[in-house]
Amino acid sequence: MDEVVSIVKFDPYNKKAQVFTGRTFDPHPFFKDFDNTVCRTKMAIKTDLPFKNRVGWHLVAFYGNLKEKIKDLAKLIGFKVIEEDK
Repeated sequence: MDEVVSIVKFDPYNKKAQVFTGRTFDPHPFFKDFDNTVCRTKMAIKTDLPFKNRVGWHLVAFYGNLKEKIKDLAKLIGFKVIEEDK
């Protein structure tokens, strides 16, 4: 727990990408029966900024702070990068 993660969401139809970072935490003290709730493969993340769902539904998480590299990739493939206001 307490690992830095980068989260990205790609919307290929509208050529947009949303990227943000956060830290993992142990969700068991906060959620009853977390292991059997919703998806089996999940992690709990406290984001660095207030999260607003602006691009699609499905998220991909990478361990480490890869935000700038993901933004560079998105721009290289012609995607508009959506970031939250700081």
